[in-house]
Amino acid sequence: MAKRLAITISGAVSLGSYEAGVLYELVRAIASHNNTATDANRIVIDVLTGASAGAITAALTAQKLLYDADALASENSNALYLPWVRDVDIDPLLSTGPSEKPELSLLSSDFISELAKRYLLGRYLASGTPTPNPHPACAGRIRLGIALSNLNGVDYKLPTRPVGSFNYTRNLDDLRADFTGSAEDTFERWQIVTAAAIASGAFPFAFRVQELHRSKGEYTDEAIVPPAIGNIWTFAYTDGGVFQNEPLGLAKKLVDGIDHQLDEANRFYLFVSPGGRGPTVNSNLIAAKADFVTLAKQLGAAVLNQAQFGDWIRAEKVNQRVAGLDAFARGLAAALMASPGAGEAMLPVLRLMVAQRFKPESSDDQQSADATRLRLRQQYSVETGNVAGQGGANDASAFVEALLLVESTAKLEESGPMRIYAITSTDSELASAPLHAFQGFIDQAYRQHDYDLGRQKVRDFIQSLALENDPLGPISYAEANVPITINRSLDGLKMSGIPTKKREQVRDKLHKRIMAAMKDEHLNIIERKGIDWLVLNGLLNKMFEL
Repeated sequence: MAKRLAITISGAVSLGSYEAGVLYELVRAIASHNNTATDANRIVIDVLTGASAGAITAALTAQKLLYDADALASENSNALYLPWVRDVDIDPLLSTGPSEKPELSLLSSDFISELAKRYLLGRYLASGTPTPNPHPACAGRIRLGIALSNLNGVDYKLPTRPVGSFNYTRNLDDLRADFTGSAEDTFERWQIVTAAAIASGAFPFAFRVQELHRSKGEYTDEAIVPPAIGNIWTFAYTDGGVFQNEPLGLAKKLVDGIDHQLDEANRFYLFVSPGGRGPTVNSNLIAAKADFVTLAKQLGAAVLNQAQFGDWIRAEKVNQRVAGLDAFARGLAAALMASPGAGEAMLPVLRLMVAQRFKPESSDDQQSADATRLRLRQQYSVETGNVAGQGGANDASAFVEALLLVESTAKLEESGPMRIYAITSTDSELASAPLHAFQGFIDQAYRQHDYDLGRQKVRDFIQSLALENDPLGPISYAEANVPITINRSLDGLKMSGIPTKKREQVRDKLHKRIMAAMKDEHLNIIERKGIDWLVLNGLLNKMFEL
């Protein structure tokens, strides 16, 4: 069976160009590898999740893998390069249309929507949808997850004892889509995905809030409190990275819907982000200096930082608990093999305990227990076989029942291990990192640099798999050892390294946009001039180091 890869793409702003380079080079390398690989060594992509800029890249990659392999063929004209390197420039971003109210966003949301629609919906706007042409890196079926931040929120209600209930509101949201073949190669299906990707990329203040119509069927939790009458609900969304900038947990949920943890040996997760995971501790903050401004900055940084790595930390904790279950299984198997028949003696008690643990009130509960038994037998097939060979079938059944009890008590039955790989970089390597990663919009040369860096990172990653004899590798890709030409003079580019005239042009356009926003908020000319003189002018000059 082929090795299956679930890819998570983080938020990145203009560093979407780096992620575009990673995804382009990765699918190219996998296609080359699959041309000569055996069925067991093939690598296929079957899950893609993303937040913010990563959501748009995940949607683009999924569609092209499924239906349009040729769109990922050319290094500087593919469906990832064109929007992220060539097109998304500061001039059209600041050239807002007459219908775009300045108080709703600083940059042009219409331009971003036009780009997303061009590359995701353009396939369906021509006369007749082209014949699907799947990519060699595609599993044939892809599950797509887009992280969303629901500003309205959805209410949930949990019962309390002896009476009453506890209500809470959840703002973390997502859109999930399952593409099984050509039947989903339609404008209507991808229009929904495109709208969700745009909403996920609506960086606060830079781009305006987006509305999505959601179906009641997308919210299946029994505790949900319907927000309105009817089956279609309308929510307002901002950047999906606010609450889950690295949606690894969403990828895990989609994976569990595919193989139910029955093929963990062939399951791999890849995390793609332009940023590394360096420490963010602020040891200089003390209570005496925590004024309003300092506190607001630190709180904002803390919230965003928690959103960045929460899923990864939870995954590693689950991995540790699963490793504990593995150790228990090995020890139990050894004990049962040392005392043949002991398991058979314990089997009635174990079955009674399992029955009490699951307390089946419906056939669904019993089916869940039976399905878990089947998975555990497969997951620990070596140990189960050894126990059966030494003590018989009843000892083996006792072994499985004991594992079922331990796993369910530890709540691991829906939390299999995750082997997470990462392709990341550092600010010292990137050209677009400053200005909260908006710097890349200033010049295509900076985006080209980061796109090329992303490609090189994939080649480095492939070489490291071969050197470490990793189970995901080796990936047979002849170009892995060929360095990509990168303009190293742009490594770690600072704002001061950008030509002064260019910085002045961007500052002046942004200044004009902010002044227009204040006017639309009904500030009079004296108020606008006062804010400009006291705050805005100095703030923009400091931002652009002028």
